[in-house]
Amino acid sequence: MKYDNYVLSSDRKANVVGEGMTRKILAYSEQTMLCELHFEKGAVGSLHSHPHEQISYVVSGAFEFDIN
Repeated sequence: MKYDNYVLSSDRKANVVGEGMTRKILAYSEQTMLCELHFEKGAVGSLHSHPHEQISYVVSGAFEFDIN
């Protein structure tokens, strides 16, 4: 099976987005953004919003966030 629209995480560079946090943008469009985020234990993201939908899942550990 051939896929023309896929990305491997290993092909993307992680950028530091805050203390103890890195981000890889895996895919995006005007409507949706998919990122791979890594948080060190105790790291806290800043309050922000997005003009597009976000896709999130937790691979390991726990993550708390507020919507609206």
